[in-house]
Amino acid sequence: MTTPDGVYRTLRAAILDGAVPPGGQLREAHIAADLGISRSPLREALTKLEEEGLVVKIPYRGAFVVEVSAREVAEIDSIRLRVEPYAAELSAEALRGAERPQLLQTVEDLRRAMEEDDIPASIDAHLRFHRLFYDLSGHGVLQSLWNGWETKLRLHLSV
Repeated sequence: MTTPDGVYRTLRAAILDGAVPPGGQLREAHIAADLGISRSPLREALTKLEEEGLVVKIPYRGAFVVEVSAREVAEIDSIRLRVEPYAAELSAEALRGAERPQLLQTVEDLRRAMEEDDIPASIDAHLRFHRLFYDLSGHGVLQSLWNGWETKLRLHLSV
């Protein structure tokens, strides 16, 4: 927990679980005191969260959880409608072959989460399902697009 990676995982979970809402400020002094750590690993963790797209740092104001608008999600969806079938086409062979167990497990995880009304698990499984198409497409640009979208979609769905 005192390492930058431990702090990163803790803060990431708090953001994605909604404990720190979109637009919420991540006050270094408070977080460091709550976690019993110095600011150095906290700053490293915040930088990693910023690189991931979960946090934005504003000079002289601090770090804030990114806000994702409905319009931004709609724009992402409009592009996904066009490129995701292509990603699925490129990944089809892998999903019929060696990666089929991963696909079936993801579908099962999604089904179970929905039956149990477990919203966080449902969101996670839903995003993993779509990630499979992009990751297994072997197409770097498609993978990069998904990486940029996934965090924003996760934040939007978690609200």
